Amino acid sequence: MKLTFAVLALTLSLSSTVFAAEGLVLSIKTHEVLTLKKVSKTKFEKISQVATGTASFDHITAKGSKNLMSQAINEADDQNVVSLEVTGKNILRVTDAKEAINKEIPAVINTSLFGSIKKIKVTSATMQGLYAASMKKSGLDVFKKLRLFGGALTSSIISSDMDCEADGDLLICQQDATLVLAAE
Repeated sequence: MKLTFAVLALTLSLSSTVFAAEGLVLSIKTHEVLTLKKVSKTKFEKISQVATGTASFDHITAKGSKNLMSQAINEADDQNVVSLEVTGKNILRVTDAKEAINKEIPAVINTSLFGSIKKIKVTSATMQGLYAASMKKSGLDVFKKLRLFGGALTSSIISSDMDCEADGDLLICQQDATLVLAAE
């Protein structure tokens, strides 16, 4: 659920042409797969993270919409240190070195009869709260009701729950996210 300054640069560079039309919409839709390996009975560490999806830029008028640009997204990150550790009944410690996160959060944790982790589910609201400071630091909060050249620039981030499922010594976590920037 990490977005870069490229979105900011693209949006600001297009802002001078925005208000000649009824609106422009930049949509980024991603599906992220985080793969972690078991390092103890209750702790998993990241071995890979891949985000795939599309970015599209559309011109919206009263007559309809026209796609101005579409681009596939395929990004991998195997450098950043991320870990998930079950620290109590329905308590998960998330550590993300790059984002300076080291917090315990509520999660639904399913275990086997012998205590092995089978599934973990973290709500989208909890994940957005966990990464809120990171999004603010990267400048995404600036888009909330920003006014440029007399028009409004708004943003919204919608994400699914993060669902993790054990597969042997691996924990596979998946989450979808959509970022929409609209200029009216």
